[in-house]
Amino acid sequence: MEQYEGLPFFIGTGVKVQQEKLSGVQNAIYRRFRNINDWAKRYTRGQCVKRAIKDDKAGAVQNVNMMYAYNAYYKFLHQSLLSLKDSFRISTSKFQVDIERPTSIMKSYLEALQLQNDLIIDDAILYGCAAILTDVYLEPGQEPQILLNRVKSAKLVYDFEQPGVGCFTIRITPELAYKYTFLSEYRRMQLYNRSISDAESVAELRVFVGELVVNNKLDNYLALIFNRQVIYAERNRDLTYLRAVSINDKNDDYSPIYTAMKASELSRDTYKLIFDYNEENVNPIRAGAFNLDATAWEEAKRTRYLKLQPIGTELQTLLPGQLDLASLITVQENIQTLAQQATGLNEYTLGQATGSVRTLGEAMMLSDSASGILNILSNKIKQQLMLPILEDVLEILKIATEDITDIFDESLHIDVDIAKDQQEVQVLMNLINMPMFGAVIQGLDSTQAIQLFRWILEKLHITGTASVFDALIENSNNNNNNNNRSVRQQ
Repeated sequence: MEQYEGLPFFIGTGVKVQQEKLSGVQNAIYRRFRNINDWAKRYTRGQCVKRAIKDDKAGAVQNVNMMYAYNAYYKFLHQSLLSLKDSFRISTSKFQVDIERPTSIMKSYLEALQLQNDLIIDDAILYGCAAILTDVYLEPGQEPQILLNRVKSAKLVYDFEQPGVGCFTIRITPELAYKYTFLSEYRRMQLYNRSISDAESVAELRVFVGELVVNNKLDNYLALIFNRQVIYAERNRDLTYLRAVSINDKNDDYSPIYTAMKASELSRDTYKLIFDYNEENVNPIRAGAFNLDATAWEEAKRTRYLKLQPIGTELQTLLPGQLDLASLITVQENIQTLAQQATGLNEYTLGQATGSVRTLGEAMMLSDSASGILNILSNKIKQQLMLPILEDVLEILKIATEDITDIFDESLHIDVDIAKDQQEVQVLMNLINMPMFGAVIQGLDSTQAIQLFRWILEKLHITGTASVFDALIENSNNNNNNNNRSVRQQ
């Protein structure tokens, strides 16, 4: 097993496919993804959004609207995903089991994901999709090696009808290509030459991960594809898997702010229509005593003078018909508002209601309870992408460290239902205030009372509970032992 810079997975944890059998893997991948129009639309629309933010040709109105929408999404998602670190916790059904050490270890994996937090957010905004690749290497008697890497969603092909199977793109610089010694010399130099010939000095390498049927045998594969040819492949990659989420978990989803872009285009067309109409009013076409034909009319549009039949010597003015400007603006504003609401960018979500003065933090708190696609996407990234991956990591650590350490007890699990915890805490506090609770406490000895109090604090998720109460219980036991020895000596 080796880890190469720039690759979000290990090399050599599976069985290498021989050179002469790579064509079978290539044919299976082609059959699997022979029609990727839906995924291509997501990428195309994402690129349109990307250009609309900064392209001068789009016009100032669209640039401002798209930047406004992007920033609103970015601030909310950034804050929302960071909040996962505070709310993330590990629970257990056994109060004797320590939860602080495994929680701190699992938070290190969460931080590894959040190092790429901004990249995940950028993917979610531009393409309405986010993906993470997990790769695990287990060696008997040693701690597992686990890679968690964000996958670029720009050209991601991920089948939500068969989750876990996907194809994505990685960028290879000349230096990285030169280091990939696991490739044949010909392929390595081919990749290197492509990367140095590109204007940005990178080459695109496609990666396939998931199940494939090759020669009538089903197995898990990892394959590298360059110029539509499989140049390297491994099978039996059981602990290498891709996970992705999108707004509606469909293959044809697209950027959530794409609707804001279309509304901006409508605004631009509306303004252009109004300006053109005003131009015709201010500088009308003139009518005179000369012949009229199509050529003359086009010439009149250019010269602002129309020749008509001789019916007099007076010049007349030809104005365009009446245009209901108020209704036109109303339609444009309504569609703009609908587009913003469809993306969750309403006044309530942004904390911009009339007469209000709110900080960004207060606006984010309001956003948590606001409806809209913005909140849906943030919850999906947390609940269907990050937390399931951490649950998988926890299960792997339980199995892999079973004979090494007792840190990861079998009863440990990730608490994903914070609302349920809050309800249980409320009921618990009500019970504590009842007279019956005092009667129960009086019937306990010191050690039992300490253990009950410890369980209550752990249920409230008070940090530091385990270490403090371990010391208290140990001291209580020592005191009891000393008292017992003194009684026996007497």
